[in-house]
Amino acid sequence: MHPAAEAARRLEADPSMLLFGPLSALRAVPDVVVDAYSEAAETVRAALNRLEDRVSSPSRVDHTEEIYPLKQEVREFRDAVQPLVSVLPGLLSGLADEGRPATVLPYFRDVADHLHRTDTEVRTLDELLTSSIAPSAATPGSRGFLAGQVGSGAAPREGALFPKAVRA
Repeated sequence: MHPAAEAARRLEADPSMLLFGPLSALRAVPDVVVDAYSEAAETVRAALNRLEDRVSSPSRVDHTEEIYPLKQEVREFRDAVQPLVSVLPGLLSGLADEGRPATVLPYFRDVADHLHRTDTEVRTLDELLTSSIAPSAATPGSRGFLAGQVGSGAAPREGALFPKAVRA
């Protein structure tokens, strides 16, 4: 459902929110968007958990090709969250400075707190995916190659541990 339509539905379901006039809509739309981001973060977290189980398994499979699309999704997700992260705190402080009703501020703080948690989760997902790349790319065969090179005194080739996609 479109965020504006979902915001309208929520406002109709809770008429007490309409008492704040236009501020009601100003709060409802970001709330819907942040809720959608939070749900998406949960979905990505579940996918990452499944991927981590496969990456940490004793199999000799290189999961790099699975990691990169998920990392790209998280990067796009992070880019989508950032504009709200930049704007919402300023909006909240502006409302407080303008002497808006104190009763409306907790609603905006709730949205800002929810956004902060979601932004933190997205950053954590990005870091976890980044840390998953090295173990996945360093497959047992590659580790054996490196051990053989180091053991024989030969220097490993540049990029020998990582597939071409990782080096790019």
